[in-house]
Amino acid sequence: MQPPSPPSVRTDNSAEALGRILQSDPSGTYPSMDAATRERYEHACLELAAWSKRTPSEVAHAAVQLSQEHDAGDARGRHVGTHLLAEGRPLLEARLGCRVPGSVRIGRRVKRHAEGLYVGTLLVLTLVFLGGIGLLLPWEEPLHRVLFLALLALPVLRFVHDPFDALLASRYQNLEPLSRLEPAQALSEDTRTLVVTPLLITNVEDIDAQLRKLEINYQGNVSPHVLFAVLTDFADAPAKDMPGDQELLARMERGIHELNERHGHRELPRFLCLHRERRWNPVADRWMGWERKRGKLEELNHLLLGASGTSYTGALPAALHSIRYVLTLDADNQLLPGSVAVMAAILHHPLNQARFDASGRRVVAGYSMLQPSMGDGPSRERWLSSGAWPLSIIHSKRGHRTPTATHLSQALFGVGDFLGKGLYDVAAFTRSLEGRIPGNSVLSHDKLEGMYARVALATDVVLFEGQPANMANAASIWHRWIRGDWQLLPWLLPWVPSREGRWVRNDLPLLDRWKLLTDILRSLNSPATLAALVSGWLMFPAHQLGAWTLIASLWIGRGFLAFRVGKLRSRLRQGSFATRVRHLVFALPQLAGDLLAAVGLLIPTCCIVLDATARASYRMVANRRRILDWTTNAQSARVGKGRGLQMSRELWQSAVLTVLILGVLGGFHAAALPWALPLFLVWLPLMALNIRNSQTASPGARTVLPAGIEPLRVLARRSWAFYEHLDTTGRELPRLTLSEDGVRGDAPGVSPTDIALWLVAPLSAYHLGYMTLEEWVARLKESLTAVEGLERHRGHLFVRYDARSLQPLERRTAPAESGMLSATLIVIERALRAARSTPASSQVLRQGLADTLAVLCEDLPAHLQSTLPSLRAKVVERTASTEDVLAEVQRQLALLTELPAKPLERLQQQLARLAHVSRPAAGRDTEHLVRQLEEAEARIYSLREQMDFACFDALPPAESAGTPLAGFLAISRREAATTTWLKVIAPSSPVHTADRDTLTGRVMPSLFLWYPPATLLGQTALTAVDAAIAQGATPSLSLLALRFRPTQARENLDRLISLGARGGYGLYDAIQVTPGSEQAVAQHVYTYRAQAITLAAVANLACNDVLVDHFHHHWQTGWVEGLVYETAEAR
Repeated sequence: MQPPSPPSVRTDNSAEALGRILQSDPSGTYPSMDAATRERYEHACLELAAWSKRTPSEVAHAAVQLSQEHDAGDARGRHVGTHLLAEGRPLLEARLGCRVPGSVRIGRRVKRHAEGLYVGTLLVLTLVFLGGIGLLLPWEEPLHRVLFLALLALPVLRFVHDPFDALLASRYQNLEPLSRLEPAQALSEDTRTLVVTPLLITNVEDIDAQLRKLEINYQGNVSPHVLFAVLTDFADAPAKDMPGDQELLARMERGIHELNERHGHRELPRFLCLHRERRWNPVADRWMGWERKRGKLEELNHLLLGASGTSYTGALPAALHSIRYVLTLDADNQLLPGSVAVMAAILHHPLNQARFDASGRRVVAGYSMLQPSMGDGPSRERWLSSGAWPLSIIHSKRGHRTPTATHLSQALFGVGDFLGKGLYDVAAFTRSLEGRIPGNSVLSHDKLEGMYARVALATDVVLFEGQPANMANAASIWHRWIRGDWQLLPWLLPWVPSREGRWVRNDLPLLDRWKLLTDILRSLNSPATLAALVSGWLMFPAHQLGAWTLIASLWIGRGFLAFRVGKLRSRLRQGSFATRVRHLVFALPQLAGDLLAAVGLLIPTCCIVLDATARASYRMVANRRRILDWTTNAQSARVGKGRGLQMSRELWQSAVLTVLILGVLGGFHAAALPWALPLFLVWLPLMALNIRNSQTASPGARTVLPAGIEPLRVLARRSWAFYEHLDTTGRELPRLTLSEDGVRGDAPGVSPTDIALWLVAPLSAYHLGYMTLEEWVARLKESLTAVEGLERHRGHLFVRYDARSLQPLERRTAPAESGMLSATLIVIERALRAARSTPASSQVLRQGLADTLAVLCEDLPAHLQSTLPSLRAKVVERTASTEDVLAEVQRQLALLTELPAKPLERLQQQLARLAHVSRPAAGRDTEHLVRQLEEAEARIYSLREQMDFACFDALPPAESAGTPLAGFLAISRREAATTTWLKVIAPSSPVHTADRDTLTGRVMPSLFLWYPPATLLGQTALTAVDAAIAQGATPSLSLLALRFRPTQARENLDRLISLGARGGYGLYDAIQVTPGSEQAVAQHVYTYRAQAITLAAVANLACNDVLVDHFHHHWQTGWVEGLVYETAEAR
């Protein structure tokens, strides 16, 4: 029962007096608590004052006096909150003479027996439902009734369990946050925290991905009292040391060293790599990391507490000797900014610190672990596949999230469930688990750890985690979970195994044993449902089989149907009658599809459960050699990507089970076959769909173009010819324009945005295959020299320069201009780093050669245009060797005597590039190239770091191209609050009043920044694109719009080209056509800006968003990537 609300009316003086009294808390904790926790203490004083007819100040005095009576070493007892909110409250109420309301007394009694009442109610409800079903059964034979009801017991229990939990959860929609200290002051020498990620290092790709994730987590939680470490093992092997081991470890250690260097922690490292050697496991008959993840954490805890003799190699770094808390993460987890401080603030509060019983082994109050709430990690792939609604702001305003089972456990019983990632107190955690878990026995150790160590759920702290990429990946993970659940079966018994090999009394409470049992029973729900379905077909008479099949199908699909019906009900409450009918008509096929999907999944899920259960049972009883077989989520994702027909185990198991059941029905009750056959075969199309999805790449954020990418690549090749024609070295700022008749002109001035696009154009050309890496770096160095020579203010370029004198034309800076330039520098810096490990291949240059040939084909005289197209197709074929391609192109060119001079010169240059890249690496000076890349990266970093965004008083709304980029980068540099984001992406004026330049500015950041659909950012760009197309978009805006409206933008671009918008050097700078008009208004002038937009836009479209990936994968931007998804957690 909820207690009555306390009086809330009080004067400011009384509130201040109450606060002053509580400030004298003997433990010294009250002054350092956050405002919400202090308010809860004050409300407790008001409530007790109302019950005792005293003043709140008298209640506070009494609480302080009680706290002073405890010994100095009893931090919990000396904290005033213990007597206001925890176990000391009854004594305080007695001392005050409180008359506790009857409803509160009843509520307390219920809470004392909550576990038994909860479990008992579920069992009684299950028996009642089974009794009701038994009365409806048509059979007279008691054995038939008992057998059928026994098969229904598990499905009915699940049917009762879920609504019962939902009913209770509706009462606890807003779970009261745990008491905490002020997070901004929580991290100190007393709360030093180590964030660890246990890893299995098996390949370079995983190592690089984890280093990036480590840096992202660090960036959002920078503190001298927070360290980050990877706990590494090698994969299982037949020998202690295997070829390639040391190379992988060296790669990881080198990456850790680079992180410390980059963030200025060379002397006192904050990034660490703690590696374990393999140990021989006689049970598994192989060399492996001792006890896998559990062993990593257990040995780490012993090291932190001063022990030695673990399998960790090397000495413990000095920085780890004073660690109190450890935050363990999985490889796919991402911390939100500031979450480490919040978790430390919660767990370090006296009411949450662990208190042990008299035996010193069991936590009876407080917690030794803190489990954050889990959320789906936002990604482009998952965002698009989910329709964006689970994460966007728009969805967050549609309703509350349903509390999970662990939320309910925290609300009802004061404890949560440990999911394998969270914060724990090293000493308390180690003490509570000492000798509890035997070796070579348990995969799901996190469940037992949470039960023995007592875990709290922090509902207001969110930790992102990855999701399975496909059904194969999900099946592998689920299979492992089921095996882990069944391995915990002995912990349901009165006696359990211990580390010493003895069986000791099981001291897990009823609630924890019930959780273990329900996990096992939940896994058996599908087999039990299938058994009941088949039993009904065997037992019911022929005239009742149709009704039974319908009832059973609706039962199986009830979860899917309930979700769909709930959405339909909300839609039917609004709109006209015709709209409601339309919603209903559209919903019927969806309901049927959901029902078929639920029935179709029954057979495969049964096979997964039965296989996992059988393997777990066999390994527990007969052969324990593979009892610790375990696949990480990352490994499951890699295996699942290409499994396809390798899913043969699930596929053939489903086929065999189907044949067996149909054979039994055919032999004993043939009348059931017409009803069973469709239901049992509906899984075939689902499996076929899964195989197809597993064989193809995961859905991504890639734009599907209606007419292919080749015409756009040819357009980009013409644009790059403009750069080759005007400036072959990259030394001069982009000041020149070029008319169609070859006349050069001067631009009125050069802005930082012009410079940004001028810098990104060669990078785009490199990715498209128009330059070699060496050529791009050489050009970039010249361009950087030109930029470094410009006068700046606090690192920012002025808004406009005279390109000849290089003097500022206006001595002012603009955040939008700086944002565009800084984003470009970040993209180039990340591209330089990526090129050091994966330079462009010869295939990329082949594609560039093919584009050059296509331009040449278009420029040939009419009688020669049929000569080269077939050659272009041969160029991009992977089957032909590079030498054969070069020889064939040279032979064909020798036959053509009427080639234009300029295109021929460009083609010869492209051939030379392809020949250069095709030479063996030994024939090129790769060390010199690496040094050049590192030097250019250092210069870019220097330019970028000097740009101080904190100097701007405020960032303007999203009218200029660089404003969202400026806001994003200012936040990533911690020079602006995250609340700034929604201000800089919200336009200040409606689109119908915006001109074309403003509309272009709203879309141009999409060259670097991803615009998720169904977000404010994405909707703003989409609205601008629609308005621009309606007004008659310019060529550049049409290219930018291809990401948002592929069909309409492509139609607009093709129309412009047909009306003369394209020349020999790409698209003209200014041409537009009003819708409905066939007349183009054109200025036949080429500019650097227009051609750069063409190159950058086409590079993203043709190369899988390469510039966007560079921007989002930079070490400084990755940690705030959640801003573009506009999640409540990121804000």
